Amino acid sequence: MTRVVETTRITERPDALWTDIGRFGAVGQWHPLLSKVESEDERAGALRTAEGTDGDRQIERLLEATPARHSYRYRMEKTAMPVREYTAELRANDNHDGSSTVVWSAEFEPTSDEARTVENVRNFLKAGLDNIAKLHGRRQPGPPTSGRVLEPEQLVCRTNELDIAYERTGPIDGRPLVLVHGWPDNVRCWDKTIARLGGHKFCIYAPYLRGSGPTRFLHDSIMRSGAIAALTLDLSQFLDVESERRRARRL
Repeated sequence: MTRVVETTRITERPDALWTDIGRFGAVGQWHPLLSKVESEDERAGALRTAEGTDGDRQIERLLEATPARHSYRYRMEKTAMPVREYTAELRANDNHDGSSTVVWSAEFEPTSDEARTVENVRNFLKAGLDNIAKLHGRRQPGPPTSGRVLEPEQLVCRTNELDIAYERTGPIDGRPLVLVHGWPDNVRCWDKTIARLGGHKFCIYAPYLRGSGPTRFLHDSIMRSGAIAALTLDLSQFLDVESERRRARRL
């Protein structure tokens, strides 16, 4: 399965933000590439029909809506895109500083021209999030106490059990430094630390541990365990994959 993740930070708390963007049928009010959206209701199983500005129509089914967690998941039932088994999730994470991080992710199997299909999906998700930021205010990093703030890259590392979402900050050829959050935190707890380290030429990796942020299990059959042994294995596999990527870039 191919996975695409786009994120943006917003200067609103998730409760207020979700009131505006969180209804299944509300996507037509904030996505600039959609000209018309019709939705049945907000219950699992409901359908919405979205018509793009290019005239293409797609039908999507709501799989799960969790207003308390500011998220919903849906499946593509009919689309002109060359994909199958397309599922997606929209969620607003609380940054615990008066702001939110909106995460829009999609998983699918491209049926032709994978590179172009992934680019089109990514551009669609990004256009929606960019407009949310325009309407509700994009969160800008505050001034650091020392050093300089660098805008993180939003990336995904696939291990045996997870697609581990992570943020990478600093020069890609810098000395690697991995920052691991605890529970119930997420990578936002490292923002001030990363700001202080901004001028020290580190390549900083901040992964979302299993159960947090946009990190996702690859299969329903994988045990949902938060035990230290499972987290240690996740981190070990993450380091193995990223170490191999760094070696490949040096070749």
